[in-house]
Amino acid sequence: MARSGLLSVTLLWTLVLFGTLTLIQAKKSKEDSREITHKVYFDVEIDGKPAGMFFA
Repeated sequence: MARSGLLSVTLLWTLVLFGTLTLIQAKKSKEDSREITHKVYFDVEIDGKPAGMFFA
């Protein structure tokens, strides 16, 4: 009986740890993506041959 309680506590703490790490990573990703650019680049090919780059 004590063993199943220990297993439950261990699983709970593991879930809490992974949840915390996920939230920290999500916050860092959000901070890194704040810079917004308005340039779009397209590599153009015609018949499989590079034709240049298009900027929009």
